[in-house]
Amino acid sequence: MHIALSSFPAGEEDELARDQNGQVHLLRRTNPKLERYYREQGTCSTEEEWNACLAAMRGNLPQGLRINSAKPHVSRQVSQGLAFFWHE
Repeated sequence: MHIALSSFPAGEEDELARDQNGQVHLLRRTNPKLERYYREQGTCSTEEEWNACLAAMRGNLPQGLRINSAKPHVSRQVSQGLAFFWHE
């Protein structure tokens, strides 16, 4: 599949990513309204701290997994399997 990158108006913080169906999407890691909102909250006392906060917000999120406890037998097996692989 050929994708014309020029068709995506990408900026410095943007990247292309494929979803589980192979579709390509432009990911924007900036949002001026969100950044202005958090800046106005005054949560960061220095420009250095603010830049570190922005970098953290623009980073990748960890994978998540939800276990349905409505079926205790299955959720117990999944939990035990995960514990086996992530046991330190």
